[in-house]
Amino acid sequence: MLDQLPEELLELCAESCSRFALKTLRRLCKTTKSSATKRLFSQVILKYERESALGCLAIMDDRNLRELVTTVTIRTSEPENRVAGVYRDQKRGGSQPEFDQCCKSLGKFANLRRLEVRHDEDCAQPPMHRWMPESAETIEFRDHVLSNVFFGLRSVLHPATKFEDLSIYNLQDMYLEDLQEGYGFKPIMKQLKRLALHIATEDPERIWLFWPNRLPADATVQPRSMVPMLQDYFLEDLRVQWLDTTASSLTSLALYADTYWGVYPACPLAVTHFPHLTDLALGKYTFAHDKQLDWVFNHRKTLRSLTLDDCPIVHEWYMEGGYGEFQPLVFDEDMARPQREHRKYETRWHDYFALIKDNLPGLRHFAMGEIHYPRDMSELAMAKRHKLGTFCSEQCYRVFVQGEFKDAWYHDDGTGLPLEDQPMLYDECGPEDGRWRPEYPNCYEEDMKALKELVDVVRARRRPRV
Repeated sequence: MLDQLPEELLELCAESCSRFALKTLRRLCKTTKSSATKRLFSQVILKYERESALGCLAIMDDRNLRELVTTVTIRTSEPENRVAGVYRDQKRGGSQPEFDQCCKSLGKFANLRRLEVRHDEDCAQPPMHRWMPESAETIEFRDHVLSNVFFGLRSVLHPATKFEDLSIYNLQDMYLEDLQEGYGFKPIMKQLKRLALHIATEDPERIWLFWPNRLPADATVQPRSMVPMLQDYFLEDLRVQWLDTTASSLTSLALYADTYWGVYPACPLAVTHFPHLTDLALGKYTFAHDKQLDWVFNHRKTLRSLTLDDCPIVHEWYMEGGYGEFQPLVFDEDMARPQREHRKYETRWHDYFALIKDNLPGLRHFAMGEIHYPRDMSELAMAKRHKLGTFCSEQCYRVFVQGEFKDAWYHDDGTGLPLEDQPMLYDECGPEDGRWRPEYPNCYEEDMKALKELVDVVRARRRPRV
């Protein structure tokens, strides 16, 4: 019966088949072989293993098969091996020649359009700056891999002229010097139309869990948001290395991280404008000033899709002792930052929803909410962002206290009501001489009403006009 179906229908069937099923279809009959082969070899997965690299090289050397490849996924570490110390002292640089050869030859896939690079989630700064021992992949290893990738995409013998879509998962929050100065980086970045970055940061608390004996007796671990390297990266390096070079060509941008960012560490996105941007997705981006939303509205002429994935409003802010070298995103340019700063942000989500509805007239898709993933698999949020629904979670509001973002929780007040019907409360915050309990915004009904109005308007825009 399959041999009687038209080729177009067979290709549609192949799109929904697993790799195992596709291999079976290739052997079933001549009619299904073509469609199954085309689908099976449309994506190549390259692992940091000699056997995987040899398989990739074999496809590159096959004139017929390499023409079918449109997507390449490079996995430098496997999720099942994410145990602290497993890869330590292994991945310092280019120690796998077949893997390096594959990266440098990516342009042989003449129809390559999309590339995913997946690094290990666990990362650390160079050991000389921290107490942390080296993690699964050093920054030198990551820099080496990406430098080879861009070299291969811009190869003189076989440049990837159709390449336009790049996703990097667990991009470490450090400036990659070899990549920046290497062959091919800037030209390839300028031809990109779609860019998705998930940024991995060092977690200072990790050392207490795995290597407590390495710490000095009087050591204190600072909050993740106050790590100097992370502050530098979001303040300038992210923009200079990845955003400014692609601004003129990008139509789709996704920026995610494994920690909250935007306000603190400060990330001045308003510095960069994307004149052709139609699709914007932000993950763990924090709002604490109206001007941040204005940057989104600056793309009103082109923006068609907006995703806010676990992006809370920071409605209360407390910091004592100053911020040191790194300041939060500027709230008021004329305001000096006191040693003890306690401020509130009164704008709520129902205000945001109304503004989005009125200021983005071309919006056809809006998603908001959060999906909880295991701590060591936070990059899944970006990978599955297209499946995010539209809802206000309990954590859509947060407070910032002494470098950390705090959650509110349902507290049983003894009334006998279901827990979800009881008020949200924060734990007590602040110094010993002046502790207080922040008040969670009591505006759930207003938020939901405004969200429904926004969603209704966006959906109506998608309906065909008669």
